Amino acid sequence: MCESDVTVKYNNTQEKFEEVIQLHIKGNSLTIVSIGGKRKTFTGFNGISFLNANFLSHKIEIELFGEVNVT
Repeated sequence: MCESDVTVKYNNTQEKFEEVIQLHIKGNSLTIVSIGGKRKTFTGFNGISFLNANFLSHKIEIELFGEVNVT
């Protein structure tokens, strides 16, 4: 399987997720799905100010701007 490590920065916070198999981005919503179906959703942001995806090393960095809500 080709899971990745994902780092999300928002509201002066940084969260790291391991074994991510899906990223869903639509409008002002970002959902991260890890192996086993565990989900975390970020909403309310104004946009993505930075996105770096290195598919060879399976590492993704995302920085959201605006006020972010997490569920």
